[in-house]
Amino acid sequence: MGRKRLQTRADADTADAVEDYADDHDLTQSEAVRRMIRSGLTQHGYEIATADGMGVGQLDQLADQLDSIEQRQAARANQRERLDVAQNVSLVAGLSYVVAVAGLGASGPLWTVVGVMVIISIAAAQLWARRLEDSE
Repeated sequence: MGRKRLQTRADADTADAVEDYADDHDLTQSEAVRRMIRSGLTQHGYEIATADGMGVGQLDQLADQLDSIEQRQAARANQRERLDVAQNVSLVAGLSYVVAVAGLGASGPLWTVVGVMVIISIAAAQLWARRLEDSE
């Protein structure tokens, strides 16, 4: 869709407000004015198309999709952080077990159970990591 030139004059306060809006949103003044015009027209019930031919409703759908993707990425990042903690705890537990058994000479059924639990926690953390990577 081609663009048509619109020209207008504005009082100093309005021009300053547009400049502030553009700065706050990292936009050129022209893009800031275009967005404000689109917003005003939409609020008054006018269906408009953007420069790429999409309607405002389509842009809203894209924005919703982007929000959904960002939420999934944040959830994955949270899972990754929890996985890192689980792996670190498993590693510390494993090293502690090695020190207790080898360095202190600890033995017996209790230490065998502790060793098996450490191995299971390490395996569980690795399985969790593999599943997280497969889901990405």
